[in-house]
Amino acid sequence: MASEWPDQRIAAIAVDLLSRRCEPGAPLARKIPLPNQLRANFAYRKDGEIIRASAPISGVVVAQQKDMPRKLWRPDPGASNSQPPRLARQSSLEATPIVDALRLYRYVR
Repeated sequence: MASEWPDQRIAAIAVDLLSRRCEPGAPLARKIPLPNQLRANFAYRKDGEIIRASAPISGVVVAQQKDMPRKLWRPDPGASNSQPPRLARQSSLEATPIVDALRLYRYVR
C-alpha cells in the first residue's frame, strides 16, 4: 500500500517509516470510518477466552444470559457536533498511527 502511493517521494518515506518501525511481516491494521448504522457489539467466552464480535441489526436483539448486557444508546454522530459517549474498553491498536496518511496502526504488544 505504501509503495503504491501516487507521489513516489511520499511512498519512499512511508516505506522507510514502516521498515524502521515494524518487524518484517508484522500485522498492521487500517482504520477506515464506516457509515452510520445500528450495530450490536457483543462478547462471549469460548474455552475461557473472550471473543468479541459486531453485527448490524435492524430490530430487537435478545441475549439469553444471567446478567443484563451493558448498553449505550448514542445519537447519530452526523447529527451533532459533539463527541458521542463511548463505553470504555481497551483497544488492541496503538493510539497513534505508524503512517498517518495511510491510517496504518500497529497492534499493541
